[in-house]
Amino acid sequence: MSGIYTKILLITAFGFLLVGNVQASDANLSRTIDGMDIYMGITHANKTEENKVQKMTLIQDIKGKKHHVTVALFDNKSGTRITDVKVTAIIGEMGLSSNRKKLKPEKYGEAVSFGRDFYISKEGPYWIDLKIKRNGIKQATLTRFEWKHY
Repeated sequence: MSGIYTKILLITAFGFLLVGNVQASDANLSRTIDGMDIYMGITHANKTEENKVQKMTLIQDIKGKKHHVTVALFDNKSGTRITDVKVTAIIGEMGLSSNRKKLKPEKYGEAVSFGRDFYISKEGPYWIDLKIKRNGIKQATLTRFEWKHY
């Protein structure tokens, strides 16, 4: 199967995982930069963990609900998945503080993406900065997304 068809199949499968959790602004969470196709998804945390999240909110004064951020990277020319990277995400509310985390590799079958849980406090606009450092390439890729939480 050629690279482009593999990419389309993987993106479609990833989209089915998000059914029911996709938000209107999610269509803006992809782009091509520095020879990479970047696809990001943001979903609500698993419902079974909702009580744990509420307890953490009360005990640690963490505001908001847990959301999972996932980033998939592909080579723009060949369509092959990029896994030899370190990805850092910084999420912040417009004009307010931010939260920075290194994303961890996550396997979905044979496919590797990068993800981590973040607490998102309220509805409204957020910015998401990604820093992607590929092995063997001196300069990191920096890109900013804007996302509206409903």
